[in-house]
Amino acid sequence: MMKTDIKKLNELIQYAYGLGATDAAVLSPGEIVADQYFADRCKEPRCEYYGLAKSCPPYVSGPSEFKKQLEKFSRAIFFKIDVPSEILFSAERREVFQLLHQTAAGIEREAIKKDI
Repeated sequence: MMKTDIKKLNELIQYAYGLGATDAAVLSPGEIVADQYFADRCKEPRCEYYGLAKSCPPYVSGPSEFKKQLEKFSRAIFFKIDVPSEILFSAERREVFQLLHQTAAGIEREAIKKDI
């Protein structure tokens, strides 16, 4: 990887922090695990929200298709937002998921702008 690419990726990580990420890292696609086990957790025992969100099964393609998509990329940026678990199980979770989606979209826009 060229120095300019590393610089741009580091700038993108800093941008993620500015959007609200509590941690971020650059990974190669080979480091990303897409395990069927986690996808199956939505079905058995069936999640009470199964089928209600467009970002969850049955609307998403699943791990095998995700692995195929990963082959198109040379690197990925992962980020996390630390949230107390009690918030995830409360009415406030909608705001957390909105922040999550806004952060991901913001990082993607910035990566496109920087031609990464």
